[in-house]
This record gives sequence, structure tokens and C-alpha cells, in this order.
Amino acid sequence: MRIMAVAGKGGVGKSVLALNFAVCLAKSGYRVVAMDGNLALGNLDVLIRAEPKVHLGHVIFGNSSLKDIMFKGPHGLKVIPASSGILEMAGLGDEQLKRLGLDLLRLANETDYLMIDCGPGLTRTVLYFLGLAHQVIMVAVPEPSAMLDAYAIIKNVVRISPKKDVQLVVNMVEDTVEGTSVYRQINGVAKKFLNREISHLGNVRWDENLRRSVQTKALVVVHFPKTDATLDITAIAIKVCGTIRVAVEPLTAWVN
Repeated sequence: MRIMAVAGKGGVGKSVLALNFAVCLAKSGYRVVAMDGNLALGNLDVLIRAEPKVHLGHVIFGNSSLKDIMFKGPHGLKVIPASSGILEMAGLGDEQLKRLGLDLLRLANETDYLMIDCGPGLTRTVLYFLGLAHQVIMVAVPEPSAMLDAYAIIKNVVRISPKKDVQLVVNMVEDTVEGTSVYRQINGVAKKFLNREISHLGNVRWDENLRRSVQTKALVVVHFPKTDATLDITAIAIKVCGTIRVAVEPLTAWVN
């Protein structure tokens, strides 16, 4: 089993990438669970047109288990939804986070990949999930504020877990040259001030089909298998775990 946590500044496309990446793994036969780590303002369910009746709030404040609230997504992906608009979920205490973390570790033992889509920015909850993960995937875009925020999160992760596997994905790039430039800038700062290098997991090109898929609540890797974004996300998945299959699935197959 492997726990991966995806983090970054709000607006960098983190949730969309995490969900599409998780589906890439799931459709190749891996047992994958994607958890919405934006506990008070979840959106993974919205991105795939799901309307779950229960969510993580029922685990934290009720008697439900993680398995009770999971629902099936595309290609056998299992999704753990967060709440939406429940203020108490925005500031969980240490004991509540610890109990959730233990539940996640137990669940991870029954999966190949548990992917946590962290909330935006840097909070205690985000840091807890990043500490829990075996692998941290930072998402940045070619904008100064996003690059600064990515470094700030990396700095805190390394402070807490100096040997943590931290990797960078640069989203919304024009081409490989731009993505490599962003990586080199962030990695250069990390080397200078943290005495630590981060890995470049890959780039995802700006793609009109990706934007369209978000607007229609579809997954680009399912409905646009040959578009640039799908090819890039698939390449990242291959880099993580090996061969990935690309297949088209009717939307109704997993919405209903």
C-alpha cells in the first residue's frame, strides 16, 4: 500500500489532477481510494456528478466508518467524500485528526493506493495529511504566487519529515520548457535554503479539453483519451507505478 497526498495553492487544478490521476491507477487494476481532504469544502464528488448522502463528517462526529461512506467512482475507484459547509470540519482537534489518521492507515492496508486530495494552502489539517503520506505530490502553475506557496508547503513538510518523498507536478504549462523552468526555480530554492532536492514528477499542458471536462463534470482521462492533458497525466501515472491503460467509458456507467 502507498499513501499519496496532493497539495498546492488554491486554483492550481490540484483536485482535478488528483482525481484523474487516481482514475488512471484504478483503470489499470489497482485498488485505489481517493479521499477528499478539503474537509469542510469538499468537491471531489461534484467533479464526478455524485451526490453522496454521507461524508467524513459522519465519521468524525457520528458512528460511520470510512467504508460506510465510500462510494464507487469510475473504473472501480472508491471515493471518500468530505462535507460541504460544515464549519466544525474546518478546525478538527489533534485527537480527531489522530483518529482519522489511524482509520486511514487501516484502510490503506487494504488498498494499493490511497490518494488524499488535501485542502488548498497550508493548514494544520493539510500538514497532518502530508505527514501521514508516504509520498507528497506538490502541484504548482507558472505563476509567482503558486510557486511561492509550493515552496512554503515543501519547507514545512521537510521541517516535519526531513526524508519525506516530495515530488512536483507543474500544471497548465505551455510546453515542457516552461514546466522544467518552474521546477528548476522551486528546486533551486529548496536546495539553497533547505539543503534538499525535490523530484520533478512531470508537467500537464494547458488543454481546452481539460477545461471542458471540468465544466461538464466529466473526467478528461476517460472522455478525452488522446488529448494532451490525458497523455501527460498518464505519463505521470506510469512514472509512479508502471503501465497504465487508456480506455473510454460511458459517463452513465458510473454516474447511475
